[in-house]
Amino acid sequence: TTDRVLRIINNLKRDGSEPILVIWALAREAREILEMSSQVVQGQKIETVLKRHRVWASRVRFVRQALERHSESYWQELLGRLSELDQISKGRRVEIGSIWNQLESVALSICGISVPYLPTVRNP
Repeated sequence: TTDRVLRIINNLKRDGSEPILVIWALAREAREILEMSSQVVQGQKIETVLKRHRVWASRVRFVRQALERHSESYWQELLGRLSELDQISKGRRVEIGSIWNQLESVALSICGISVPYLPTVRNP
């Protein structure tokens, strides 16, 4: 899984994809999983939550793993980090290092691999 994630990020970068679109897609998924995680924490069965959110059969295994791997607070923190990266990609903040390296770190984090990131500098 990790190799596949790194390959996808590298292919997106190589193909000239805009980082803002990758951030948007990751944030959309994180918001959805945060909502599912909240429902599971409230006592709903994972199977019921996955059906209610109409998770495709081909994605059920991966979404289930994500729900089991990370807490609700993780998804909230991830959304905060993605918001920072969104600001950086729009030039509203400056960060040391490549936005693609930061996206790679986020993707690895979702896979359960802890990768530190550099703090942002507020105003460019």
